[in-house]
Amino acid sequence: MSDTDERLETFLTPRDWLRYAVGRFLSAGLAFGHGATTALDEAAFLILEGLSLPIDTLDPFLDARLLHGERERLDQLIESRATTRKPAAYLVNRAYIQGVSFYVDERVIVPRSLIGELIMTAFTEDNALIGDPARVASALDLCTGGGSLAILAARVFPNARIEAVDSLAGSA
Repeated sequence: MSDTDERLETFLTPRDWLRYAVGRFLSAGLAFGHGATTALDEAAFLILEGLSLPIDTLDPFLDARLLHGERERLDQLIESRATTRKPAAYLVNRAYIQGVSFYVDERVIVPRSLIGELIMTAFTEDNALIGDPARVASALDLCTGGGSLAILAARVFPNARIEAVDSLAGSA
């Protein structure tokens, strides 16, 4: 029996896969910081996204029995993360800033910006460092990458003209 077959037969619940993933990530010596900062957080993210479950709600699902196809998906994601060392966000094509979901792939840096957190907290109406967010007329997201900061700014500054600018690599 192969290691993969043994995992698929043995690990039946998200709790089983969570324990396995944390150990696998630690033994692989992975670096974290592209969204999650610990092996546990990264494993939870990968499992929840891999099963298309709400990203902020692991506990109710920990002891649910998984279908064979779901176990295969988790095995593939965990092994891909450990062997390729690609950020988990690239493997599931998803990253979050302040609960807002963004599609990501290897064409952009995984969004994880302190500026994004500021936009969604310090500049909103309740905590507005700038007064009334509706009075902001324009905002610039320079080196926009995937445009996540521009999208967040558009949500917070409803009347602003948002400019998102990036340069093409290798252009003259």
